[in-house]
Amino acid sequence: LEQGIACDERYILFADDKAVLETKVKALMEQPNAPTAIFAVNDYTAIDLMSILGKCGKQIPNDVALIGFDNLSVTDGGDPFLTSVDQPF
Repeated sequence: LEQGIACDERYILFADDKAVLETKVKALMEQPNAPTAIFAVNDYTAIDLMSILGKCGKQIPNDVALIGFDNLSVTDGGDPFLTSVDQPF
């Protein structure tokens, strides 16, 4: 908000499992102002989002940019590759 960019909380999703995440993401991607980029809370969620977005007919990174958080080795060698913020443990 320091830069004057408002945060629209409709774009912040909370989900306890993949089924709930899928329902919410599908609804979000059907909106006229669907996001063109998603930052996932962790890499496992980002991997789930890759599958969900594919079911929505979206291609990563052509239609939606996707970023994970953890930089776990499980993301190495995917197709497409997952960009991830490194979180040293």
